[in-house]
Amino acid sequence: MDRTAFYREVGDFLRARHPDPPPGEVGEDDNLFDHGYVDSLTVVHLILKVQSLMGVEVQLQRLSPGSFHTLKNVYDTFSALSPGSSSP
Repeated sequence: MDRTAFYREVGDFLRARHPDPPPGEVGEDDNLFDHGYVDSLTVVHLILKVQSLMGVEVQLQRLSPGSFHTLKNVYDTFSALSPGSSSP
């Protein structure tokens, strides 16, 4: 999945789960925790959504809280762990 489609799909997912989403789209560098899009429970749903979108199952120990601070971090983390990636 390309970055633009990922941002749109995950941004829509996060906005739909937010009780009172801020106006506009979720930006690639918006802090998802500070804007209220992600909390400890939402991270679990986000992991499942992204694994489904990216076609990858990630071992949780390979993730860190920083992996979820921005859409850019989420995309970069999961794409690096996706099949065909050059990352270990």
